[in-house]
Amino acid sequence: MKRSLLAGVNALYRAAESARVQKGRILTDPYADALSERSLRINLIRYGRFALPMLWRTIDELQTAHCVRHRAVDELILNAVEKNGVEQVVILGAGYDMRPYRFAGRLNAVKWIEIDHPTTLSAKLALLGKLGMSSAKIQRAGSDLRDCDLVRVLADAAFDPALNTCFVAEGVIHYLALRDFEVLLSTAARGPGKRRFIFSYIDSATYSAASPTLLALVKLVREFPLLHFKGEDLALICEHAGFSGIKIWNFAEQIADFVPQAQTRNIGATQHLAVLTKK
Repeated sequence: MKRSLLAGVNALYRAAESARVQKGRILTDPYADALSERSLRINLIRYGRFALPMLWRTIDELQTAHCVRHRAVDELILNAVEKNGVEQVVILGAGYDMRPYRFAGRLNAVKWIEIDHPTTLSAKLALLGKLGMSSAKIQRAGSDLRDCDLVRVLADAAFDPALNTCFVAEGVIHYLALRDFEVLLSTAARGPGKRRFIFSYIDSATYSAASPTLLALVKLVREFPLLHFKGEDLALICEHAGFSGIKIWNFAEQIADFVPQAQTRNIGATQHLAVLTKK
């Protein structure tokens, strides 16, 4: 399997957002530009938008959707650590997520673990090496989350089940089969420490309403979503896995609670956010 193109595309979105004027900026990621995807296929899409207004609008909407979600997850992680006693953060399908570096000063006591597909993880490590950035304080393990032995993978990454832990799966769940998602949830819920699970997912109504332009872009990057949920069905799955609480934010609620400066931006296809808890 090749490295994820979307990991680099999402970095492109964060880089573009970071370059906006401060007043309307959703987030700042100083590492995003160096990690951005610049393959021929992605550059054709980037520059093709100048000739195709519908493509321009869709990419603009996707940038807003990604950056709002990323900022909302930022705030949820900070809240989990600073207000709810989380000591260990496990990022599943980490891609080019740079939170351990971005939050190094603020969350310096947190144990960080990243798990991703080996090819994407290798690409990230190579890019970090070129930037001269140390990975000494971050535990990493390469694994495909589809049909993997997550208990073993976590052990390989020096996961401590006794610590209060927050799992994060942003932009990942919809690429799994339902059974893989259920196993991932039940594995994350195990252990004596408190558990939180922050993840984004595609709502069934959003999945059905995807525009032809968005579907064409998905086809070009060849990373096809499989799972989508209605909120009530998702709640039952999470409860069955061992989590006792769930809170869901649709996109409008993400903006209202975490990123009010994005209220005037164009909005297209988005993902919901969920936080699961187990005490």
